[in-house]
Amino acid sequence: MIGILMLAAAFGSASEININMTPIGPTIGPDADYAAISGTIKIDDVSRMLNATLTFNYGASSLNTAFTDRGVNLKPGDLLFYVGTLEFGIPIADHENLPGNTNGVTLHAGRLYENQQFMGQTMDHFQTAKNILNLNPISWPYRPDNPVWLGNAPDYIGIGTLTEMSTSQAITINGVHGYQYTVTLSGALPQAFVTDVDQATMDGTFSAYFAASTCANGVLAGSPPPPQVPEPPSVLLVTAAVAVAGCVWRNRFHRARSARTGAGSDSFGAGFGNER
Repeated sequence: MIGILMLAAAFGSASEININMTPIGPTIGPDADYAAISGTIKIDDVSRMLNATLTFNYGASSLNTAFTDRGVNLKPGDLLFYVGTLEFGIPIADHENLPGNTNGVTLHAGRLYENQQFMGQTMDHFQTAKNILNLNPISWPYRPDNPVWLGNAPDYIGIGTLTEMSTSQAITINGVHGYQYTVTLSGALPQAFVTDVDQATMDGTFSAYFAASTCANGVLAGSPPPPQVPEPPSVLLVTAAVAVAGCVWRNRFHRARSARTGAGSDSFGAGFGNER
């Protein structure tokens, strides 16, 4: 028992997965409209609770409103998850799954979706900024290859809708007016998703990604730290503890057996003497 307790103490058992999301590269265009500032994600793999916070700038006074920059309509990106070979996402604003809503499918804010997959492999990948905007990056600078939205026809897999709260304040940076948002997402996640996240975290294949708008001119990304591996002294301590526990058990076992054997000899001797 002692060895088991010391083994658990040395190796530890984290029940919360944490990701700190930071900007990738400089903001393209005005910071007031596009800057991705910070993000945190916490997933408790016991309670299955998600708590996520995103802070970013956006060019409209509502996340459900597109804003226009040089003739191009832009919307907020989705919070995207790479989980091993699978892809998931949570929209932070309602939007059509394709520009122009060509097949009438609307993705709803605060819901967890999975890109379509077959036998553990994603078949319908995240849509990039180029898929959404189809612009020449030379004439209209943006990040065309960066993922911004879920795939063409993702499957809703959530248990109810996550709670989403957003606050905004008007800002002006270098003479450009925009809005800074803080969006929080909280609620219980499906067990299957949490199980996949746990495995991907162990494998080093879990990461999160967020583009402040569909041009990906400001993006956040992050991965959880690698699982802790016990240091050599901890391994030696565990080995010693297990060895000591084994010795204690063996000594107790031999003493108990000797006591039983001795008691049996006394009874036999007394009986034999009486017979004589």
